[in-house]
Amino acid sequence: MSCRFAGANSPDEFWEVLSQGKDGIIPLPAGRPQGFRPGMAQKKELLAGFLKCPIDEFDAKFFGISPREAPFVDPQQRILLEVTWESLEDAGINPQNLKESDTGVFMGIWQQDYDHMIPGGGLTANDFHHRYLGNALSATASRISYFLGLNGPNLALERYNARTRYSRFQFISSNPQLNGDVFCWFHSAVVAPLPSELSMLAVRVCAVERRALPLPAA
Repeated sequence: MSCRFAGANSPDEFWEVLSQGKDGIIPLPAGRPQGFRPGMAQKKELLAGFLKCPIDEFDAKFFGISPREAPFVDPQQRILLEVTWESLEDAGINPQNLKESDTGVFMGIWQQDYDHMIPGGGLTANDFHHRYLGNALSATASRISYFLGLNGPNLALERYNARTRYSRFQFISSNPQLNGDVFCWFHSAVVAPLPSELSMLAVRVCAVERRALPLPAA
């Protein structure tokens, strides 16, 4: 098991957050872009679940990604590769033993904000290829399967709040069919530029408390 949550870069840190009754919601950290569109008034202090992991320090070479391709890879894919490796270490599984196995990868994922931040001018044909694979949600689960050399099914399911439930359902449903091989189940939603989230606040999509709530409490 591994994770990246607001205020927690590991399951142990996440447990500390929960046991102390915290939620990881903090003001915009120093050095982060404000992200306000021209004409958009900042009426309240911006609060969000900011990750504390440095997504720009991703070890692309370790995961077989070239320096040319790395800048086009969505932070969601970078983090998912990292937590995949950490999860295998935590479980005591040698990744070499998974090659050509029927191991499945199932994922709930949402948002392609990073793609909108990549400049469109001056890109070569290879750059467009890297940009597509680095930001297509369907390629996220496939990248993990490719990196580990897996032959089992992989599924990236895009839904809003229900993505976790539905991807877990697919994960559980496939277990009996693959005779006990390893399964990887992930959930991801890393929002890169703030304007998209601010727009959601403007149309009252987000909770007025500016904190995610469990469905019974929403």
